[in-house]
Amino acid sequence: GWIGADIPGFAYLLAGATLLAVLGILDDVFGLPAVPKLIVQLLAAVTASGGMSPGEISLWGRVLAEGLRLRALAVVWLVVCVNAHNMIDGLDGLSTGVSTVEAFVLSVLLALQGNGALSGVALALCGCCLGYLPYNRYPARVFMGDTGHFPVLPCGKLHCVRQGDRCPCINRSSLLKM
Repeated sequence: GWIGADIPGFAYLLAGATLLAVLGILDDVFGLPAVPKLIVQLLAAVTASGGMSPGEISLWGRVLAEGLRLRALAVVWLVVCVNAHNMIDGLDGLSTGVSTVEAFVLSVLLALQGNGALSGVALALCGCCLGYLPYNRYPARVFMGDTGHFPVLPCGKLHCVRQGDRCPCINRSSLLKM
């Protein structure tokens, strides 16, 4: 089967990433206002977080979020990550450098989780970012734009939150710090 077919909720994640990619293209071409972009980002985040496995986020033995609160937290976190990347994209090399590190860490975490296929995809993304970095560092000739940074890495982070309780080396509370 195709990569991710055996991962619970992967179709939701892919649908959310697709919404973000379409939003990015439309914003790059037409320059959309902030409120419609935020609405679509929220819709994409709700879609991407659909099918999340029930679980909890705990810190020092105290449950911080579970069930619907966990999903709401994931939605807010995804929208914040998307917009954080948008804010740093205008600074030469920063968004690409951050994306490179995030993709590499995601690849390592997925490999430790035993998900070699998605780890390879994240590592390929890391390589793409490294190949793009010379064109994005000072003085930058090109920027990622909304199409480049909207769909990819925040959805990867959401995947880690969804799978965090299955990874022997991490837990969901440590993933929120990423």
